[in-house]
Amino acid sequence: MRSLGGRGLPWRHGRALATSLGIHRRVGVVLHESVSGPMTYGTRRPTIVMPVDAVTWTDDELTRAIVHELEHIRRADWLTQCLARTLCAGYWFHPLVWIARRQLVLEAERASDDAVLRYADASAYADQLVDLAKRLSAGHQPLLAMANRRDLAARVHALLDGPRSLPGGRTSPATRGSPETIRIRPTGARRHSSSPTSPV
Repeated sequence: MRSLGGRGLPWRHGRALATSLGIHRRVGVVLHESVSGPMTYGTRRPTIVMPVDAVTWTDDELTRAIVHELEHIRRADWLTQCLARTLCAGYWFHPLVWIARRQLVLEAERASDDAVLRYADASAYADQLVDLAKRLSAGHQPLLAMANRRDLAARVHALLDGPRSLPGGRTSPATRGSPETIRIRPTGARRHSSSPTSPV
């Protein structure tokens, strides 16, 4: 996965958008022709990898995607998933290990979805996930990212059901304001006409 970022084309507009969302650490944003949807890797120098046609997305679509990936970075999900993969490799014969890993992935995705729902319309975001799943069905790379076709139905239902509740009547941490929560600055819905070879 690191090789994707290393061969990706740095995207200044995506980097500027990530910075404008109030993230307090350096996060790289690159374009890569081999990915069908947004994905994230790294811990010390995290990087968001976007498909090359992301330059044609509206600012609202880009913001939802980048907020989702920034939440993965804040939660250190890439490191957690690497550890989970290592455990699965060691205990490949135990079905409960694979079940637990799938649940871990789904919870990470739903937590990042909750972060997006703090400001975005649930229906619009659900539509974006469905469109992204269609893109993934055309490609075949395994993404630890915004859309996972196997768990898409559960995620879309969760989006349309509203914020999750935890025991004791508390809402999901991703839906509450806190010093660690990504701060959102509203953006317009303009489209970008820049070509992938000349990112803005």
